[in-house]
Amino acid sequence: MQNRTRNKQLNLKFTEEEIEYIKNAYRKSGKGSMSDFIILSISKCNFIIVDTTPLLALATEISRIGNNINQIAKKGNMTGFLTDVDVYKLGKSVSEIKEHIHRCLKFTEEVKGGKHNGLLKDNSDKD
Repeated sequence: MQNRTRNKQLNLKFTEEEIEYIKNAYRKSGKGSMSDFIILSISKCNFIIVDTTPLLALATEISRIGNNINQIAKKGNMTGFLTDVDVYKLGKSVSEIKEHIHRCLKFTEEVKGGKHNGLLKDNSDKD
């Protein structure tokens, strides 16, 4: 990294505590310059970039199901009873929500495990 020309600048703001943390880490690292230390630190990090579009679609679907449940509940409150069809729809809606929650949890576990192709960027190999 010594022979690179650095002609671009990035200005950042930190709290006093953050500055002290960075300075202490820099001193402990024994690196030649603060710039080298920061660049090396960043290049060794794992950055995870996640496309949350599938989760947003699931949230929309769960919201739709919730609206259906509210409509059935309102009907039950207004009439004082629910039909077998209403009860069936409620059960189906609850099952759909459970399925969506299961898909969200599975997606989250896949992202954590690095199994979601195209969603993760791993910089741990860079030197």
